[in-house]
Amino acid sequence: MKPVKILIADQSELIRHGLKFMISKHLKLTGTIHEACHFNELMCLVEQEKTQIVIMNPALLPGGNAEKLKQTARLKNIPVMALVYAFFDECVLSQFDGQIYINDAGCTMREKIMAVLTRKKEEPAINNNQSLTNREQDVLRCVALGFANKEISDELNISINTVITHRKNISNKLGVKSASGLTIYAVINNLINTEDYKLTK
Repeated sequence: MKPVKILIADQSELIRHGLKFMISKHLKLTGTIHEACHFNELMCLVEQEKTQIVIMNPALLPGGNAEKLKQTARLKNIPVMALVYAFFDECVLSQFDGQIYINDAGCTMREKIMAVLTRKKEEPAINNNQSLTNREQDVLRCVALGFANKEISDELNISINTVITHRKNISNKLGVKSASGLTIYAVINNLINTEDYKLTK
């Protein structure tokens, strides 16, 4: 198996070192293991692409940090797993790609990590180096709202050929081909909200 870059994020040095020991000695996962003790350090390592998977204490995500991490990790196709050893509401845990519980056996931890890594590899990565232009965002909003090419052309006062070109560029940049996938991207990235979507139905 190829080496895996793992980031463990927790305020407790004991928890970080203990999990690091488990991963390197017992889970037979080779590679680099980074540690972060607070959210800013975690984000710095994620943005520098120092990791392929994040295993973190959900308590590091106060306020709006959850959305910031999700957006950055999604753009870089990095899965984020919750390291759970205290009570968290199910709606908090559902934001993560998976959960590792402190009392999980080593073989269970390994299976969960491998399942999340395998699943993420099969998902298209969004190319963060090529951001959408303002006009491409306009076209994407219209696609997400269910407009056909002719309707987008009329709405934005551009030719149908230009609409088609923009749609190709959007799909290439985001690695998302289907209209439903583009709609999900638009909602997640606040290009439209669910109320806008309901108004068109």
